Amino acid sequence: GFILYSSFSQIDPTYIRAELDALDRFSVVIDNLNSGSDYFYRAYSINEIGESRGTIKRFSMPEEKSWHDIFPVFEGGWRLSEWFGTFLPFENGWIYHQELGWVFVTSDKRDGLWLWHESHGWLWTMEGVWPYLYCNDTSNWLYFIKNLPGMPYFYDYGMNNYYHFEVGFPIDDNTADEHMHMNNKTTTGSVNPEPGPMSFGQ
Repeated sequence: GFILYSSFSQIDPTYIRAELDALDRFSVVIDNLNSGSDYFYRAYSINEIGESRGTIKRFSMPEEKSWHDIFPVFEGGWRLSEWFGTFLPFENGWIYHQELGWVFVTSDKRDGLWLWHESHGWLWTMEGVWPYLYCNDTSNWLYFIKNLPGMPYFYDYGMNNYYHFEVGFPIDDNTADEHMHMNNKTTTGSVNPEPGPMSFGQ
């Protein structure tokens, strides 16, 4: 098998057993390693005579890129996505979105994003689906209408109602319809893509 160390000092080694294959070779798959970190390892074998160890070698885990790294950066750290809009990301996973406000965002490890908001839990969307969002708590589809003024408004297809994103209060249908028309968008039709799995990586 292998002995894995998190530093060259060889403190707190982890022994990982492996089985020989038909060609008397062995290999292992290791999960839960930290991105951007260096690790040290050596092979070992045990038989009736005793234990033998190979030389110590090193490998480095690549830095894991965040979902927003593909978008251009502007003054102050703001990023611009042609489909998702303008937002300011933070290292802890939170972003301040120009229209949605504060949301926590993580990639679904496909092409989509899971967004968490205090009032509505997890919401899923992706390029080509936005401004529609799937609400994990209710299994309803939402449609982002517009930020009016400083308040994001949505249409909930399951509830057949317009509401304010922060507190979920229904708003006047005529007001919402007027702004939807001004924004050249409509809530007619249906969208049924399959949300990607929840993932808490970047």
